[in-house]
Amino acid sequence: MSYQDLSARYPEYIPAIVLADKDIEPFIKKKKYLIPRDINFGSAMISIRKNIVAMKSSDALIYMVDNRIISPNIMMRELARKDFLYIKIIKESVFG
Repeated sequence: MSYQDLSARYPEYIPAIVLADKDIEPFIKKKKYLIPRDINFGSAMISIRKNIVAMKSSDALIYMVDNRIISPNIMMRELARKDFLYIKIIKESVFG
């Protein structure tokens, strides 16, 4: 479906596509989302992470929109645009 079709059918949701780096690409179960406009980005991050299998607790995910790291407190309606929202995910190993 096109962005126009999705936004007309689901006006209260933002159509988003997840782009992942090569390390986690094979482990993502779902790459297309309809994210409610009235939640914050942190809630969307949790929903996306639940659909990534085989993640270790020592692996950190960095979420980026337009090559910027987005604060988890930003509301999704602030990220809405006239096209699909592309969320890029990069895996980083952390020690702790």
